[in-house]
Parts: sequence; C-alpha cells; structure tokens
Amino acid sequence: KCPSCGREFERGKPSESIGMKKTGNLCTARKIRNIRCRGKLVDTVLDWEDPLPFDELSESERRCSDADLCVVLGTTLQIQPTGNMPLKTKRGGGKIAIVNLQKTRIDSSADLVINAKCDEVMK
Repeated sequence: KCPSCGREFERGKPSESIGMKKTGNLCTARKIRNIRCRGKLVDTVLDWEDPLPFDELSESERRCSDADLCVVLGTTLQIQPTGNMPLKTKRGGGKIAIVNLQKTRIDSSADLVINAKCDEVMK
C-alpha cells in the first residue's frame, strides 16, 4: 500500500516482511498531470502486536453491520476487536453462521453452528 496516495497493489508472491514495513518498491499510481506518485510502498501484513489500521477496521465494522450473513470460519473469536464483528451483523438484522471445532463465546447468538473442520465443511 502507498502511504502517500493510498493506492493498494497486489503482489505476485508472498510478502517477505510483516508489520507495515517498507517493501523497497515505489508507487506507480498516476497523480495530477499524469505524474507518478513514487511513494514508498509498505506491506499490509500485520504482526500480532500491530494494531489494526483504523480505516480498515472502521470499514470492516460498517460492512459487518450492513451484512445479511456473517460466516465465521475457524476461530473462537477471542481476539478483540474483531471477535465482536459477527454480533454487529446480528444487531443489524443479519444472521451468523459459525464453523469451528471448538465452541465460541457467541454460539448462543449464532443462527447456525457447525462444530467440525472448516476444510470438510467447505468442500
């Protein structure tokens, strides 16, 4: 992602760094008068200690609130603030489907709970 203009790029290979570090590449997006941005790109892979980026977290919360269905795959929803996102779907009138080997703390709020391996359920 370019911190200068906000443009995001997809890689053809896995990121070699984590934690919002510079990739060594320059932004190729065109700005005013067809001039290249040339901002220094950073990876968008977070480490466990990294806070979630505010804009992306806000967008995720909004989308969960607007969703008709939140599908939870392979997580007990213990990590916050993302562990509460399915409940935003429920409060917005949507449904929750959970697929996880273990019980989760929001199973009682879910419309469907399948205690099984995600790989098997998604086949």
